[in-house]
Amino acid sequence: SQNCRSIRIAFVETGNLRFLSILSSLGFRPQETVFVLSGSPVVSYSGPIEVREMFDQDVSTCDAMHAEVLGCSRKNDLIHCLDRMFSARPYIAIDTISKEFVGYS
Repeated sequence: SQNCRSIRIAFVETGNLRFLSILSSLGFRPQETVFVLSGSPVVSYSGPIEVREMFDQDVSTCDAMHAEVLGCSRKNDLIHCLDRMFSARPYIAIDTISKEFVGYS
C-alpha cells in the first residue's frame, strides 16, 4: 500500500539471486546481511574470548550492540530467539579481559 511508510522482509535467502533481483525491482533495498550458522562452539578455545549461551539478562546488551552498529533495535527478535521451543539457542561472545560483549549469534 502507498500509505505504508515501509515494509520489512526478513530472512531472505541471500544465495537466491533471482528472488533478490525481483525484490530489488519492486523497490526493496538490502539493509543488512544475516548469516545463519549452526553447530556448537569449540569448548577448548584458549583465546581471550568466552562463548556461552545467551540468557534473558543479556538481551538489553545485545540489543544495544545491534542498535549501535545498525541503528535499530531488534529486542523482540532476541527475546523470540530465547524461546525454549527452538532447539538452536543463541550464543554470546565476551572478551575475558575487558568483560565486554563482543558479539552474539
